[in-house]
Amino acid sequence: MFRLAGDDLEAVQMRWGFPKVEEKGATWVTNARHVMNKGGPSPYWGEWTNHEYRCLVPATSFLEPDQRTVGTGAFREVEFARADGLPFFFAGMWRPWTGTRGTKKDPVEGERELYTFLTTAPNALVKPVHSKAMPVILTNWEDTEAWLSEPIADAIALQRPAPDDLLKIVAPTPKEAA
Repeated sequence: MFRLAGDDLEAVQMRWGFPKVEEKGATWVTNARHVMNKGGPSPYWGEWTNHEYRCLVPATSFLEPDQRTVGTGAFREVEFARADGLPFFFAGMWRPWTGTRGTKKDPVEGERELYTFLTTAPNALVKPVHSKAMPVILTNWEDTEAWLSEPIADAIALQRPAPDDLLKIVAPTPKEAA
């Protein structure tokens, strides 16, 4: 992922998922949806909405669980990508964290940098597959610069569904595959 380092972008490797609880046995928050309250940033996300903790997560596609197949014994995920085939960024946030990550069999204690990305309401293409949310997708430099540097009250305007024609389904849904 990329974050600001002074006036430059810095490429860094991080682990996906903020801790849900700051104690042993924490579960992970991989997506940030409700980062703002009426009075400003929510208590959980507050500190991490500052521009120095925002990042860009590069991607060429993303998967959503197909809600039409949950519980059917034929669960599937649907892959979405830009219709023009170009890469894009998810609007993200990162934070430092000290604790245990890894598997139950091989837990590793240490200091880490963790990230999550912003989600929003789904657009018309994603909604039949995943009615709850989709990632916030940034496709131009103006939006990426705004996400990284504008005050959160302004930058949060980017938390909106992607235009319906921006994406295409890469992998067929079960109905289309039949």
